[in-house]
Amino acid sequence: MIWKHDERCVVYPAYVDAGKTHAQGRRIARADAVERPHVMEIARACELGLGLACEVEEKAYSRDAWSLGRVRVEWKREDGTLVRPELDTRGKLLVAIAAEVRRNPGRDADGKPGSDPMYMTPQHVFEEYVRQVAGMAGPAPGTGKKAEKAKAAGGGSSKKKRR
Repeated sequence: MIWKHDERCVVYPAYVDAGKTHAQGRRIARADAVERPHVMEIARACELGLGLACEVEEKAYSRDAWSLGRVRVEWKREDGTLVRPELDTRGKLLVAIAAEVRRNPGRDADGKPGSDPMYMTPQHVFEEYVRQVAGMAGPAPGTGKKAEKAKAAGGGSSKKKRR
């Protein structure tokens, strides 16, 4: 049995996400990256915008468990030649993908994600939930009206000091 290595390029959304740092997985410059890319946007950018065959896989990125999905892009033919000769490195491929994602019809004119629920990743849903719950809890201890009155009256807490 002969095992053939898969020559397709793997693209996780974090690779082209402007909101990520290099340590979190962004592989291109922030100026070239796009805000909150979705796996389906990346697949559409590859197939329709760049003319490259691709496949979406349900895999989680190792540096970000919230980021689900990756795209395998066929950028080389069987004989090793490039499908698009101008995209001769993975970096150039990622910059081209980000540029096509920015032009996606579901995004604003400046490339920002729209109000489509597709852009709400599980992490963003969780962060929004935490913000709502924190707002319902009321003021933090020592920041309410009683604490303000105590500070104005005596400058300290209302508890007596023990000797």
